[in-house]
Amino acid sequence: MTDARKYRMRLVRAHIDYITAEINDVDKQIEYLISSYPDYDKAIRLLTTIPGVKHDSAITIISEIGIDMSQFCNSKHLCC
Repeated sequence: MTDARKYRMRLVRAHIDYITAEINDVDKQIEYLISSYPDYDKAIRLLTTIPGVKHDSAITIISEIGIDMSQFCNSKHLCC
């Protein structure tokens, strides 16, 4: 392997490490914000009781639709 290739691989690895650290920081911030809002935490915990809905999926769902379900007449309106 050439020195140039080794150098590029080190740069790529450093970039991957940086991005991974940033993702971890964002995940920590999300968890902090969720814990700061009990209603959101409760909604996320409730969603995770549905088979197949894991924590990250529940967070995504709540971030998209919010916790006020009164805007949906029924479950079909939510799913459309």
